Amino acid sequence: MNPSTQPGSSPHIVVLGVGNLLRRDEGVGVRVIRELQARYRFPTCVTLVDGGTAVLRMLPLLESADHLVVVDAVDAGTAPGTVLVFQPEDAEVAPSPGVSLHEMGPLAALALLKATTGRCPPTTIIGIQPADLSPWDDTLSVPVAQAVPEAVQRVLETLERLGVQVAARGRSG
Repeated sequence: MNPSTQPGSSPHIVVLGVGNLLRRDEGVGVRVIRELQARYRFPTCVTLVDGGTAVLRMLPLLESADHLVVVDAVDAGTAPGTVLVFQPEDAEVAPSPGVSLHEMGPLAALALLKATTGRCPPTTIIGIQPADLSPWDDTLSVPVAQAVPEAVQRVLETLERLGVQVAARGRSG
């Protein structure tokens, strides 16, 4: 918890979905955020963010969070559609050679945040193993599309562990 959070107050939790919607499964984090926005109501202490590929522009928001939940495509060498839940310290933070700053991934952005501000919020990463990162295709592969409900559930479970109650939206006819 952020030291500035007062006892009895709700922590500020940012749920950040990142990815490029034009590279098939790379956009799964954004799609999970959109699914959460469509199906659930969140208390004011939770901010859902479609970060797209602009992770660096999110640094001030990330710095203000008491807890961060990142949803992204993660190549962990597992079966396509596998949903993983882990902390940044469980993964290596090393940008690929030739990656520009606007393409910086969330782990590298968190490392930059810590290096420049001395602060990085506790973070949970919900990663989905991609199957296809083909450019110029905005559809998810079948195994990754089938994993979206599980990724949504992992976000909800993470929020519950943080003491946040989320309500399903009613169906309108």
